[in-house]
Amino acid sequence: MDADSYSRELTDDEINRFKELQRDYENSGKFPKNKLKSIDSPDKADSDKVCFEENTSTFYLPEKLSDEDILEIIDFCYSRDYSLSQYNKNELSNQNVEENISEQDAVNIAKETVARVYGIDIHNVDVDVEHDMSNGSDGTFSSEYVYITDKSSGIEYSAAVDMQSVTVYYVEKNLAEYSSSSELENKPLYEQKAVEAENIAEKFMNYNEGWSKKEIEYAINSEKMLRKGIIDFYFTTKDGNVCKVSYSQSEDTFYSICVIDEKVCEAMRASYEEASQEQENAVIKTIIK
Repeated sequence: MDADSYSRELTDDEINRFKELQRDYENSGKFPKNKLKSIDSPDKADSDKVCFEENTSTFYLPEKLSDEDILEIIDFCYSRDYSLSQYNKNELSNQNVEENISEQDAVNIAKETVARVYGIDIHNVDVDVEHDMSNGSDGTFSSEYVYITDKSSGIEYSAAVDMQSVTVYYVEKNLAEYSSSSELENKPLYEQKAVEAENIAEKFMNYNEGWSKKEIEYAINSEKMLRKGIIDFYFTTKDGNVCKVSYSQSEDTFYSICVIDEKVCEAMRASYEEASQEQENAVIKTIIK
């Protein structure tokens, strides 16, 4: 089925509890005690327990949803999305690496990645695609840029897909305002956000092998004001790639995630530090323990 459905509409209170419990699930490891019950026909639905019918992708809800019911739904959806992403990854990796994947494959990978990282409903989006014209003289393109607009919030996300390695190497959540210098340095906040940033990096890369290094970086002026209102978090893999997660303090959101080679990343950070010093800003680097 293209999308899940519920046997009844969720109440406003249930929607709010879904959001709260999803945050607890992602950030605090709050999981259900049991697995979601599967049924093969509506007449087998339990009147006081949430059930899922796979044939129609329908969640049958009791009159009152408990926190356990909601957590079972959240856990089921995350587990299913992860399984599908691994299946798609394995299927695509079996293709001839000399041939680019199709535009539709690129769109699907981009949508799945944005949904995994930002938790949006990929069935309720508008999509637009652009090519990397610098490498398209022979009719093929090294990258596709997929623009995804969440119709429920109006927020646009962009994703860059490598057409041969079959990976998303950049995702951005478009913000109304990217820079601000009105925030004071707040080290406890950045250490707190580092936990969320690491969670995002793991989701973005489907990576759970442990990092060789984790760092926080930002620039402040002589008055301890945060330059551009941006904090960058760097997570280095054991095989020499770096996932950079950028947080906007002014917008209170993680707006950019990308994966780059460790040596390229070092050069970029050196350039950033040099530019900051020219503007008489100090670059603060902190190892995350």
